[in-house]
Amino acid sequence: KGYNVNGSLQDKDGNLWFGTTGDGVYKYDGKLFTQFTTSNGLTSNSARPLLEDKSGKIWIGTDDGVCLYDDNKFSKIQIVLQNDTLSSKYNVWSIMQDKSGKLWFATSIGVYVYDGKSFISFKVNDDDVSYCTAKIEKILEDNAGNLWFGGRCYDGVYRYDGKSVTYIKLEKLATPRERNWGFPQLQDKNGNIWFSNWDGVYRYDGKS
Repeated sequence: KGYNVNGSLQDKDGNLWFGTTGDGVYKYDGKLFTQFTTSNGLTSNSARPLLEDKSGKIWIGTDDGVCLYDDNKFSKIQIVLQNDTLSSKYNVWSIMQDKSGKLWFATSIGVYVYDGKSFISFKVNDDDVSYCTAKIEKILEDNAGNLWFGGRCYDGVYRYDGKSVTYIKLEKLATPRERNWGFPQLQDKNGNIWFSNWDGVYRYDGKS
């Protein structure tokens, strides 16, 4: 149907997984593609990030929350909000598992960390504007264990060292729109951290 591929994953068995904007999820075993949709138990046919955790379970972020693929079955994982109510329909932008095994979710209802038992809301900043709270879209863990958060609503990025969050302002790129937000993407072999946005890239060397 021509839907975009928004996420990909190679699992421990070598299978390739692809999340699309409307065709569900595809699994490629090296010979054949298998399609999974809501008719197979997938939460939504619009899937973005995919992550295989250390136990081999596959987590899928959709536009209707978090979906888990385990033992050849799909199930919806419900996030309980701080007021003890179940979350309504929401988007999942990215999923990351840190060195300790905790899972981090950037969603349209905020950032949540899952310790294997429950979801805990993580406040990246003191911004009370709901739009900005929902716009942390990418999370990265560097080699030192720091977590980096980025999204389209901020003039910079955030770093969490396990105790406190530090805001790092990015200089505006020399473009007509001068966007100065960044998605943390990767850390290279020299320790530099790279951030992307619609107009270009930033490289952080630990100082600037």
